[in-house]
Amino acid sequence: LQPIGLTGKGSLDIEKAVFASQLFYFDAMAFNSDTTAFSLKSIDKSEFTLLGSNLNVKVNLTNQLGKFKSNSCFTVVDFPKNLYKSYLDRFEWKINLDEVHIESDPQSDSTTCPDINQLNKLRDDKLPGALYLSYHRGQDSLRFSSKKAIFKVADNSIFASEVEYIKVADASIFPKDKDVTIGLTAEMSTLNKSEVIANNQTRYHKIFDSKINIRGRKSYAGIGDYNYIDENKNIQVIHFTDIHVDTTLQTIAIGKIVADDNFTLSPVYAYQGDVQLNAAQKYLTFKGGVQLKQDCEKLPKELAMFEAQINPDTIYIPVTENTKSLYGRGLFAASFITKDSSHIYSSFLTRRRDPNDEALVRATGFLYYNKNADKYII
Repeated sequence: LQPIGLTGKGSLDIEKAVFASQLFYFDAMAFNSDTTAFSLKSIDKSEFTLLGSNLNVKVNLTNQLGKFKSNSCFTVVDFPKNLYKSYLDRFEWKINLDEVHIESDPQSDSTTCPDINQLNKLRDDKLPGALYLSYHRGQDSLRFSSKKAIFKVADNSIFASEVEYIKVADASIFPKDKDVTIGLTAEMSTLNKSEVIANNQTRYHKIFDSKINIRGRKSYAGIGDYNYIDENKNIQVIHFTDIHVDTTLQTIAIGKIVADDNFTLSPVYAYQGDVQLNAAQKYLTFKGGVQLKQDCEKLPKELAMFEAQINPDTIYIPVTENTKSLYGRGLFAASFITKDSSHIYSSFLTRRRDPNDEALVRATGFLYYNKNADKYII
């Protein structure tokens, strides 16, 4: 105690937090320190929920506000209940609300702050904002950047906003309204109505209106919608009921198209069956039945089964000697002679009339539609 005021060093334990410093300056209802370690207590005061060090701090108990600023270009703040660390430069403690408000964007150059290189290596694409890094053992250092966040002591949750995107496996996931919530033990809330871009190199595919659960740096799963755009630029929505990451860290999305969907690969091909997106491939893979759009009364409308990637602008459907219908019956493009050799008839992706009929000429290869001639050709 001196004429200039009261100072101290050591550990300052108040109701909701503990401060440690070699030099405190005390007023009647405020205190500050140039270099402080800060430990925020849980609601029941039994443990700590936020830990920080090397902080310049000013706490005013009259207006219930604590202001913290890193003495370097950033400091590492630990959220032990969340299993997350944050690399930030400043935050405020709303004492009466039991909230920590973070508005941080550590920026500097290596000459004034050599440690910034370390932070930039951790950031994805040097995204702005504070870096949040999971140290949950099963999440492979999942991370994201956020300019603003609120930590609520009541439920130990981190509400991050202004999150541009999160990189997981080969994809970038864009949260709706750029909001992300982290709960206990690094659990990230489901990202509803989010958008997935896959993969990060080719960016061939966009899945929208998605419901995504991020499990770690290398794993996510969910459902979502995809726009199939045909040769006339007509858009049809495919719903993927299974989006996941395979063992090669590639995004895979699987869906099923049923008859009631009235789906067409193009105006001349109806389709029903399975569809799969492989992020590294430009086109979707279809495994199901294609039906010709024709009005020939004597030509049955069969669903010819196939499996192939389909380029909507130039559709080629494989036709083999083993092409079958939806019900497993053989389909042919051939001229057949009947068993008594008294009659010749033709088929075009239809069944032969009798199993004993022999093909005189058979076409295999690829089915395509010649617009100029208005003909299907194999």
